[in-house]
Amino acid sequence: NATGPETLAAQELAKYIRAITQAELPIINAASPGPHEIMVDSAEGGRDGFDLTVTRDRITIHGHTPRGALYGAYQLLEDLGCRWYYIGQLGEVVPMAASLRLPHQTTTQSASFRERSVMVAYPFYYDRFEEWIDFLAKRRINNLVIYGQSLDWWKSTRARYLPLLQARNMILEFGGHILPNFVPREL
Repeated sequence: NATGPETLAAQELAKYIRAITQAELPIINAASPGPHEIMVDSAEGGRDGFDLTVTRDRITIHGHTPRGALYGAYQLLEDLGCRWYYIGQLGEVVPMAASLRLPHQTTTQSASFRERSVMVAYPFYYDRFEEWIDFLAKRRINNLVIYGQSLDWWKSTRARYLPLLQARNMILEFGGHILPNFVPREL
């Protein structure tokens, strides 16, 4: 019964750990993982924070929200040396290592703001919109605002991008000069 962000968190961990070490991590849907596993779960409510616990036998990522679980996975990957400075592969840094080591620790983060927004206001953003969605989630941005004049573009492409937003529980908002989309200018 994993949420979209919990599932994506497991997929991202497997993807990046494979890129770092060439090791394959299977994704197991189990209520009680065994030793030597990474457990990802979440609660409902609160802000998009997480508790990340590293012990000798297990790594546990507990999101305060489902989105928080995804952000905890990104924190773990940052602890392993991954960085995302810009969209796409150009802005991504993934180290290579034969093995991974982390200190035993507990990291707790809580979002200072309920919503953290970025407005995608110009059509050239839409050419790489999938990469923007991915990058913004990795930077813990949870609210994507589309410029109001782009409503027609969104209507024609939402089937492609809505699953990506839903997997991250990202809030979608329309803003800017949007009133003419609802009320004719002559009124």
